[in-house]
Amino acid sequence: MQTSATPTRFRSDIQGLRGIAVLLVVLYHAGLPLAHAGFIGVDIFFVISGFLITGLLQREAINNGRIALLRFFGRRIRRLLPAALVLLLFVCVVSAWLYPPLEQRDIYSAARAASLYLANIWFAGRAVDYLGGEAESNPMLHMWSLAVEEQFYIVWPLLIAALVATARAGRQQIRLLAGVALVCLVSLAACVWITWRSQPLAFFGTPLRAWEFGIGGLASLLGPRLLLLPQAGRNLLAALGTLLL
Repeated sequence: MQTSATPTRFRSDIQGLRGIAVLLVVLYHAGLPLAHAGFIGVDIFFVISGFLITGLLQREAINNGRIALLRFFGRRIRRLLPAALVLLLFVCVVSAWLYPPLEQRDIYSAARAASLYLANIWFAGRAVDYLGGEAESNPMLHMWSLAVEEQFYIVWPLLIAALVATARAGRQQIRLLAGVALVCLVSLAACVWITWRSQPLAFFGTPLRAWEFGIGGLASLLGPRLLLLPQAGRNLLAALGTLLL
């Protein structure tokens, strides 16, 4: 999976986190006994995306006084859509040889949803259990996370732009922190509540994943302030972050 906003300055720390996330997901799908929770690699990717996109949008808003939404969306489309369409076409062609007609119908239906970045909604609507073995029969299953990311890329810039536009001069940072924190709290509370009632919806639903992107956004917004902490405080935060992984 690929995040769509990469800062011009190479970030070895973020690349390291991406490597950990990829490794966790690969080990999970390999079925190794000690990697049963490796699916959290996707959660790490969501946090990274929230961190990068929030920082990108905040810098643009501060430097230019506004966010060029059309240019932002255009960059996302050019970067992700061509590769995604090639992958979908390849999987559909191969599926014609490897899967029986009944399963092909589901695969092609999921592919149509994935081409519109709605794969997560498609699987949630069919109450697919991502952690269940039967879900692996549809090769389009793994497009759900890309759909969640794309939906985030559509909504998040609008939210950040609205928060910046409605804040008084000099209060944009506070408005952003409050707005993103509120999104995290509401999304997490809803996720916990719905998990007990519909695990597929809690797993695939973008609004119920928003708190993960929001955590990354808060880290981006608070980053400059955290650098003012004494070295011991920064080391403690780094240790806590490592333990959380």
